[in-house]
Order: sequence, then structure tokens, then C-alpha cells
Amino acid sequence: MSGSIDEVPLPDLLQLFSTSKKNGALVVRTEEDVGRIYLKKGVIYYATINDLDEIPPIKCIFRMLTWQKGLFDFDPQDSKEFDKPVEVSVQEILMESLRQLDELNTLREQLPALSARLLLQVPLLPPLRDLTHEDLDVLQLAHNFCKLGTVLDKSQATDVDTARIVLKLIEKNYLRVE
Repeated sequence: MSGSIDEVPLPDLLQLFSTSKKNGALVVRTEEDVGRIYLKKGVIYYATINDLDEIPPIKCIFRMLTWQKGLFDFDPQDSKEFDKPVEVSVQEILMESLRQLDELNTLREQLPALSARLLLQVPLLPPLRDLTHEDLDVLQLAHNFCKLGTVLDKSQATDVDTARIVLKLIEKNYLRVE
């Protein structure tokens, strides 16, 4: 099965494959990216974008669900095994992705560009002890990788949660945007 996600959106495809309890890989190609969502008996068990294993599978699915243009193929023969599979129903993913998309759209205006550099403030005046573990993880990612897009990719938290933390770190003067 193949087609265009302009005509048959990913949520509709996933619901179809879930209802019919399909096994295989849904491969979605855009101009920039190639995403794969693996299903067993209609349940999502793994996902990847551009074969990058460092981006958590759930995050990959949420990102793919925002894609509006591209082509898809369904390969019923593709049943790879993965070290850290997930097992989530399509309904759970669709409901959560809608919630996250709404929140991300609200934050998008405040966020710097994905190519923006995030740098530690020097001198760093606010105390680190005031940050949560999650805040510190994102601060470390910003320090190590600088670019907002890379921080979002490397973070184990959702894009929404990571974006919120980045905005908090900028507001509280732990990070500056360049």
C-alpha cells in the first residue's frame, strides 16, 4: 500500500492499520526526512526518523504526526526487532499527540529558531541548586550541543517538556540565545 499523506493523513493510516491489526512498517518520506513506524498486530512497537536511534521512538511518532506533506509506503514484510521496543496503542498516541501539538503551537512563538545557539550565561549567577533534575539535564544538553534542534533531539523528555524547560532556563538567566 502506498500514497500521499496529503490525501491520507498519518492519523487515518495508523487507525486503519490498528483496526485491521497489521504487522509491518509504515515508511513516510518527506523532502527532508524518512520516518518509520513499526507495528505488530496493530500496536506501535517502534519508530525512528532518519534511522537515528538517539531520538526516543515516542518522540519520533509525535514528530511524524505533524508532517503534512510526503509519501508513504506500508511494508507488511518488515518486522525488525529492537533493543528497547515500546508498546502503545494508536489511540493513546493520537490523543497525546493532539495535546502536545496544541501546547507546542502555543510555545512556538516564544521559542528561538531550531538553529539558534543556546549558551550558558557567563557569569552564571542563579544557583544551580534551584533547578530540578530535568532542568539540569536540559541545561547540560544545551551546554554540550548548543543548538536548540539538537537539544530537542537528544532530550529524553518530550519536545513540549524540553521546550518549556529551555524557555524557563532562558527566562531565569541560565541560558542565553545567540
